[in-house]
Amino acid sequence: MSGVAIVTGAGSGIGFLVTQQLLKENYRVIALDKKQEALLQIQEKLKHPHLVSKLCDVTDQERVQAIFSEVGDQEGRIDVLFNGVGWMKIGGFLDLSEEDWDLSFQLNLKTVIYCVKSALPYMKYSDNPCIINLSSIFGVSYDERAIAYSVSKSAIVVLTQCLAKQLASERIRVNAILPGPVNTPFIHGLNAQARSIPGGSRLLMELSFTPLGRLGKAEDIAALTVFLISPQASYITGACIPIDGGWSL
Repeated sequence: MSGVAIVTGAGSGIGFLVTQQLLKENYRVIALDKKQEALLQIQEKLKHPHLVSKLCDVTDQERVQAIFSEVGDQEGRIDVLFNGVGWMKIGGFLDLSEEDWDLSFQLNLKTVIYCVKSALPYMKYSDNPCIINLSSIFGVSYDERAIAYSVSKSAIVVLTQCLAKQLASERIRVNAILPGPVNTPFIHGLNAQARSIPGGSRLLMELSFTPLGRLGKAEDIAALTVFLISPQASYITGACIPIDGGWSL
């Protein structure tokens, strides 16, 4: 077995493909999602002896800590943490409510903080400990029509770099992946809200055009994840890597 990995947001899209790819790389994967139906589908689709699925709303700090402690105590270590949870509300500054801002930071940023804090005591026992944070190209190429998403995802970029510097002495590497438009249920779910926000439909139309002429695939993100956690990437930390088909150029 290559190691022990925890994947949040594993029930669909990028999180699902990362889970699948880690299993192929012979990791024992603990897949977390807040939807029981999604976890059942993971088990049904992947049917892998190294897959463990657990119901977890990662905005619940106590639940996160309990699961990570359980995994760390049972396995003796945590080698990889993939923070894949995210939420986007389309809208400019005056379009968003206080609740929209709170949800953006709770789901996009604080979930990462909770998971990293809970994983660190067990990552020190790993020979190749790695944290991958899923940010967004909007974390560096901001868009006022998705302002709360942009601000919260940019915070992940800063957090990743700060953690990389602080944890380097413990050999824990921390990197971020910044996807552009990726063909997943996440982006499909934006269609309904886009129609109700001025400029929203235009934003989605702009997202659909990249210099490479296609949307990204979840497999693209999973492949980069596998490289970043590998020994071949042992000198890479604090990197925030766009993977957007040239969309941000």
